Amino acid sequence: MSRRGVLTVVGAEKHDIGSYVCHAKNYLGEASAVTSLVVLSVPKFNTKPPETVNKVPGDELSLSCSATGDPPPTISWKRANGAWEEKRMEVHGGSLKISSLTESDSGIYICEATVPYYTIEAMTELVVVKG
Repeated sequence: MSRRGVLTVVGAEKHDIGSYVCHAKNYLGEASAVTSLVVLSVPKFNTKPPETVNKVPGDELSLSCSATGDPPPTISWKRANGAWEEKRMEVHGGSLKISSLTESDSGIYICEATVPYYTIEAMTELVVVKG
């Protein structure tokens, strides 16, 4: 802690979590304030989808990704461009399934792992062409 009352926790880790009390005193009196330190970890992928997937019309696409972190990250999927068709595109946990692929399904699909204040992404390019 500095003489000006600044507490700096460099490289905060889980064992630093907790409440911290600042107590000030001078000739006019005393004052105290309490604050809490919360340490979050950046998520990391355990499983990432492939960078490129080639399919033919009518095929089914199945992609999965998973990540760890503290707190555990929320996994979601999105499409970079183009419409998301609820009837054919299903997300369950870290899995994305698209049935009856068409050429218009070609594009970039993004798996996101999110914790408060931080998101990581893994992208897959889907190429659907007539064989």
